[in-house]
Amino acid sequence: MTFPPPTKETVSKRVKRFLKKNPNDEPDHCLPSEIIEYINKLKASKSPVSENISNILIKRLPIKSIIRLTEIVNAMLKFHYFPNEWKTAIVVWILKPGKLPYDPSSYRPISLLSALSKIAECVLLKRIIVATEGKLIPMQFGFRKQLSTVQQLLRLTEIVKEGMDEGWDTGEVLLEKRLTGSRQTACYTNLS
Repeated sequence: MTFPPPTKETVSKRVKRFLKKNPNDEPDHCLPSEIIEYINKLKASKSPVSENISNILIKRLPIKSIIRLTEIVNAMLKFHYFPNEWKTAIVVWILKPGKLPYDPSSYRPISLLSALSKIAECVLLKRIIVATEGKLIPMQFGFRKQLSTVQQLLRLTEIVKEGMDEGWDTGEVLLEKRLTGSRQTACYTNLS
């Protein structure tokens, strides 16, 4: 099943509708039970990152501390604020299996984040998913559950094949942004 790409007018209407929303609309408050759910998902074996608070310690928090953490997360939601300390990650470079250790491309970075920031992130993600459900265009595949870039490539392949079968003039424009430099490129290919 193919979807027509959104037109300029469709995008403009959706942007205007979005901008008309009241910015004071608050997301649902977080409950201690939700915080406990995310705490239970933390892996006890992970090391503390920035606050030196281990996951084991977080898992053993008394209910009063969980209620206080819930109040902090609710204040973050209310004031649209995420602490800078929780945005900071420690980047560790891991050698890829079978790669040469003296080649920089042989390493992959992992970012170590605070467990408290991960809990707050889970709360935010749940509310973002609820707020955007049914409002994203069908062609948006990235960062959505059960949709991936592989499925988007399959969709694109099906559209191109359908166009070739029907005798349509089919073309594609590929945009690439390289992280290593400031050069941006565009490539046009005629597929018919």
